[in-house]
Amino acid sequence: MRYKRIAITCYGGPEELRVVEAERPLPQEGKVRVRVLVAGVSLPNRLTR
Repeated sequence: MRYKRIAITCYGGPEELRVVEAERPLPQEGKVRVRVLVAGVSLPNRLTR
């Protein structure tokens, strides 16, 4: 199964953000997968971008 994520590829504005699609890895033994329905972006995240 595949999933999408947003990747920061280089410094710049929103035009530098890229949607990356990859295979969803299976959880390792003793680990769980958590479904994220909503995620936020904080000031440090914005400054990093």
